[in-house]
Amino acid sequence: MGLLVDTKTSMGILAGLKNLVLPKRAPQQATAFTGTFNPYLGGQYLPVPAFRDHLNDIQDLRQSYNSQQLQQLLFRQDPDVSATVNAYLTMADTDPLIYVKKQDGTFDYDGHNTVMQLIQSMTTTSNYTTYKYLMSLRGLCERIRYMVMLRGAAASELVLNKFRAPERLNMIDAHTLWWMEDTAGVYTCKQRTTTTGQFIDLSKTPTFFTAFYRQDPLTIYPDGCFVSAINTLAARQQVINDLYRIMQSTGYPRIDIAVVEESLIKNAPANIRNDSQSLRTWVAARMTDLTNSMASLRADQPFAHTDSVAVSILNDKKPGMAVDISQVIAVLNGQNQAALKTMATVIGRGESGTNTASVEANIFSKNADQINRPVGDILSQVFTYALRLTGSASIVEISFKPAEMRSWSELEPQVTLRQARLLELLSLGLIDDIEFHMIMFSRPPLKGAKMLSGTGFMQPTTSTGRPDAAVQDHTNTDPLGRGIQPAGAKQAKGMVKSKSVQTKPKSVKAALTLLLNQIDDENDGCD
Repeated sequence: MGLLVDTKTSMGILAGLKNLVLPKRAPQQATAFTGTFNPYLGGQYLPVPAFRDHLNDIQDLRQSYNSQQLQQLLFRQDPDVSATVNAYLTMADTDPLIYVKKQDGTFDYDGHNTVMQLIQSMTTTSNYTTYKYLMSLRGLCERIRYMVMLRGAAASELVLNKFRAPERLNMIDAHTLWWMEDTAGVYTCKQRTTTTGQFIDLSKTPTFFTAFYRQDPLTIYPDGCFVSAINTLAARQQVINDLYRIMQSTGYPRIDIAVVEESLIKNAPANIRNDSQSLRTWVAARMTDLTNSMASLRADQPFAHTDSVAVSILNDKKPGMAVDISQVIAVLNGQNQAALKTMATVIGRGESGTNTASVEANIFSKNADQINRPVGDILSQVFTYALRLTGSASIVEISFKPAEMRSWSELEPQVTLRQARLLELLSLGLIDDIEFHMIMFSRPPLKGAKMLSGTGFMQPTTSTGRPDAAVQDHTNTDPLGRGIQPAGAKQAKGMVKSKSVQTKPKSVKAALTLLLNQIDDENDGCD
């Protein structure tokens, strides 16, 4: 059943798509507060951290801290969480792909050049008379990734200079945003500052942008990626604390001193021996003296004593074997890996072999690619807004290259094969020059480059009596590249020779030459 729309309505829809409503005056100062800004400092130093995170125990803080504060602490303190965050940031650090297209979908060369200039103005300085804190595009992307994992969302505000060009991108803590829904499905937010507690209305700030990661559709408030790991991390920390206490008691050999009370009483003074209360006090004092003398005794020092004292060693045969918690730790480690959405191989606990490790690496690289999705979304909004301030109606789409664990030398054969196939598609006109250059070089064609799409510059591969070259060139079926050898080339020893086509010689000399060549080929094929 088709949908009937008159021409007037259709033209109105298209006209509405092309209309852009820009602010009359672009803001030149930040509206929202960053996580470190305090307006009451007045030129004073920012508070210096105590750097005593190593003394914090999640068991002591989980009752007073909320999940957002605990995650921020665990990102730096816990070994598993910090290793996972570091692995995600490393894997997701790939080159950005910047594609500027017009409203009809075609590539905008002028818009692309303008966006590159805007990025340059935001990441480099032109005034070298004073210091200016700047971040590269790679560092800016890393900050957004960190906030995505920590808060489950990224919020930022673009600050413009007096020339309406991007000056910096301030990162806003999504935990400080309070959302409102006056109309169903339409959300506005205010920021509640942590220093003053006041609310800042961001609904009228055109340079404020947000992007969410794996958002719960039943709530607008995001949550961190690793909130599910808090309970398992606390349980593992409790087991480790108990293990420390057990090892202090039974984990190591301990000296056992038995004092013969009868001999000790017999050697007591006469005035004390007849008073029971004084005798107990005297015996307790002698026990304390003996304990103090043994507390500072080294293992290589001799200990002389009478037959009234019997010295032995507790747990001297198998110290530390009284309690086996390896299985408990293994279960908790498995829970941590699941809650951290990572693989055992990534954090150094892989024990399942090479095949499992390759599968885990592939899954983890795909998870790292998903971290880049909200990064590309928020940067696309930022630079689309900055581009439209210049008078352009084009759209900026920023994505990232797929994460890859293999080295460039290992990927070189696959890149070469891909380039050959893309060149053939380009010759046939199945892809355009823009698509080819973005896939191969992550940039549009150079200025003045000849357009080759559909020109047929590559000749189709002719049949040479061998299997299909496209199949032989694949590294999985032909890792040594034998399929790309020229016709008539001699094969290596040990290779199976294909039967040559028998032709009738035209003369006796030609027959002798053919016979000698066959004998030579048979000798080459033998070891």
